[in-house]
Amino acid sequence: MKQLKQHVSGVMGHYKNSPVLISWDITNEIIAANPNATSDQVYGLLPGLTPEYILELFKFAASVDSTKLFYLNESSMEGALWRTDRWLGSNN
Repeated sequence: MKQLKQHVSGVMGHYKNSPVLISWDITNEIIAANPNATSDQVYGLLPGLTPEYILELFKFAASVDSTKLFYLNESSMEGALWRTDRWLGSNN
């Protein structure tokens, strides 16, 4: 997490006062493609990721630049029932 925090601090800090930049993708593609690619059947997170880790990353990003919108970016959700259920929580 130390290297990730250094990277986030550097990039977000550099663009913190940008009037053009309005949001950050804090995470990108963290949900497994299918149930065989994860041991996390609740959220479907990729191996090595936990909800606590994701929360810590969002909190850290907010401590660097709370003036922007934050997003958890995930593509290919249309028609991917297993992934969509995890993402939207319809099976939780």
